[in-house]
Amino acid sequence: DKYGGRSLQNASGNGIDNIRDDPLTFSEIKTSTRGDYRMYGDQLRGGKYFVRSRLSQISKGKGAYKSLSSEDKNYARSLLQRMNAGESATYNKVKLRKNADGTFSEDGVETWKRDDAAYKKWRENEERKRTQRAERKAKDSAAQLPPSTGPPTNANQ
Repeated sequence: DKYGGRSLQNASGNGIDNIRDDPLTFSEIKTSTRGDYRMYGDQLRGGKYFVRSRLSQISKGKGAYKSLSSEDKNYARSLLQRMNAGESATYNKVKLRKNADGTFSEDGVETWKRDDAAYKKWRENEERKRTQRAERKAKDSAAQLPPSTGPPTNANQ
């Protein structure tokens, strides 16, 4: 394909979407039918942060990446070594539009930049959702408790 390279992803598709070796280029590929190419979570911290974070996790076989092959872990380790040795890298966000006939067309490529304001907003939204889930869970578990028969009385003791 046009982008060549390879990916380092788990079975759910999480990880680094596209890696090219010469020159070293990492791309996050966003697809959309509506032109919505938003990034989320650590992706908002920029390509350099995201890629280093994922390469570290992959090379150590941590978390969502523990089932990756030894070959993938070694490749991630070698990429980290190259970057730590000072090799420059390019980080791109590739926008692909999914057409009605199922084909894809490129909608642009841009530098994968850090967006602190969007990351802060995303974190606040995630925290709000986490709090709401915890409140719902507490409410649901309280609703499942047996009804109270009131305080104990001398007759009940």
